Amino acid sequence: MFMGYCRVACELLYLILFLIAEKQSGSLVDVVVSAVQQGSPLSFLVELSLFRWAIKQTINVIQMKTSADVCVLYDIEKKQKP
Repeated sequence: MFMGYCRVACELLYLILFLIAEKQSGSLVDVVVSAVQQGSPLSFLVELSLFRWAIKQTINVIQMKTSADVCVLYDIEKKQKP
């Protein structure tokens, strides 16, 4: 449930940034900063989604490192067996 909520927030963030960026040109950081400074309902959604996006990305990095560690251990064990 938690990861599903984070995934929905992540996709919502991407959609909102896409809608906002259509009207502006510039870097992603500029779009996020201007969206947060506007004080509109979209900026509130950006703020909520941004936190959950960061959580999801952090968990993705942890999962990638854990998977890489498991692959390395598997290869080491495979080489040690005759």
